[in-house]
Amino acid sequence: MTDEEKMTLLAGWLLDQRAAYPAEGIDGGDLQDALEKYGFLGEFKATEPCFDNCECAEFGFPSSCYRQTGLGTQVRRAYQAMEKASRS
Repeated sequence: MTDEEKMTLLAGWLLDQRAAYPAEGIDGGDLQDALEKYGFLGEFKATEPCFDNCECAEFGFPSSCYRQTGLGTQVRRAYQAMEKASRS
């Protein structure tokens, strides 16, 4: 599956969720699952905190941690640059 197809699938999923649950919004767990499914997040097995305010620490170790993939980082950086340019 191409990166463009993954982005299209995620955008379609977001729109479907918004249409299905207009008052409630999108559930964070469901969003995390979709981001992983479409390749924007990847599961990582953490055995210790990765930084001072590591959110995984509250669950104990070992723990499953979700981090941005290369695609997630690329898309987020592109979004940030486009948002910055649109405010200029």
